[in-house]
Amino acid sequence: MNRLLLATLGLSPGVVTSAFFKLRREGLPIKKVVTVSTVGPATRQVEDMVWETLEASEFRPEYRPLRAVKASDLGNSQVTHQFMEYMRKRLEEYGRDHEIDLVLTGGRTSMAAAAMLAVQQATFHDPKLAARLRLYHLEVLDPDLEPQGHIARLKGMKPEDRALYLDPVDSKIALVQIPILSLKEEPNDLRARLFEYAVGAHLMEKHDFQQVRYSFKPAYLNQKGLGEIDVYAEKSRPGAIEAVEELDRPTFRNMLLQAFNRNELETLCYDLNIDPETFENRGLEGMVRDLLLYAERHGRLTDLLQACVANRPLYPWRDAANLRQALLCECKLRTGDDPAAKPVAIKEIRRLANKVEAEKQENGRRQVVGWLVSNAPAIDDDARALALEKGISVFQALLPANWKERVDWRIEKDLIPLQQPSTL
Repeated sequence: MNRLLLATLGLSPGVVTSAFFKLRREGLPIKKVVTVSTVGPATRQVEDMVWETLEASEFRPEYRPLRAVKASDLGNSQVTHQFMEYMRKRLEEYGRDHEIDLVLTGGRTSMAAAAMLAVQQATFHDPKLAARLRLYHLEVLDPDLEPQGHIARLKGMKPEDRALYLDPVDSKIALVQIPILSLKEEPNDLRARLFEYAVGAHLMEKHDFQQVRYSFKPAYLNQKGLGEIDVYAEKSRPGAIEAVEELDRPTFRNMLLQAFNRNELETLCYDLNIDPETFENRGLEGMVRDLLLYAERHGRLTDLLQACVANRPLYPWRDAANLRQALLCECKLRTGDDPAAKPVAIKEIRRLANKVEAEKQENGRRQVVGWLVSNAPAIDDDARALALEKGISVFQALLPANWKERVDWRIEKDLIPLQQPSTL
């Protein structure tokens, strides 16, 4: 089933394009992009810039701009209701044949609120839609990014400078997943989902994670039959560009593609005394990939990064020297009256360890960590031994005493290790 990016659109085209490129970097290729905007004087300009950016990329998804209502009328409750109905119909239409990534950051707040209600209505009438739908807010982490991303500012920029705002590097944005709670879920299923959200909120608040996904299903796990990850999270570790030994490949590759065309990259190679004919029969994408491999094999990463800083000083090249820490977290809620009656089992540890290994093989990261979080206060001896062998950390989550009657769970204390955890 193909993936579709559905996004509300205001006056910042980068909300849509940033989400598209970031989802691709996370292994979620988008085949079609649909924007829903209002009818306003600048709408066409924003849609054109979205189309031009997507068309110029190597992926070139199908793009369809839609306009729901007049912008001047959106403050009217009746028109806002019409927008909600329009979004509901689009969710039902596209949800039959696509997995949908819905981004609600663009446009007015009333558009996001109406779209949220549309999600609740659509998933109530078709509960299976909830399994094919992911809901996101694009969080801007760099305070300079948002004002520069307005269409009025972007129109006055050179194309190479626009890329900083239409496809920013991962350290400047975060896709925050928003929970979808179906009104038809069984009580235990709903509690398990709430437990995952409580753990995710704890990771962001107490452990400084910025990228958090729920029920994350990268293709490489499905190919191995390992299923989904309950909570997937990332954060960066700063590195020194003067002494870099390895780098965040996806970030650096993306920045090189943004910053240089083929001829400019050849000039950069000449400056570094690297023969560009080594990459003669490659397009830009292939040349960038081969250049990175060459620099790694010959110990020239630092030289390459410093040359990029000198030639394109506006780009945040130091972000490429950051190592991404990836956390795969399984959440095992015991819903019985006595969680101690069901301790953490070896099969749960083994399954998580297999997912961690698959993540390491896919992304080549050194720092991939597996955590298992449960409200169970005990772990079987064989499970403990396997967790220690595989480097899996097991934690107990302390929930409120009346957690079964609450929907706003917070983990009351920090996670308590049931064994000595690995450092993250």
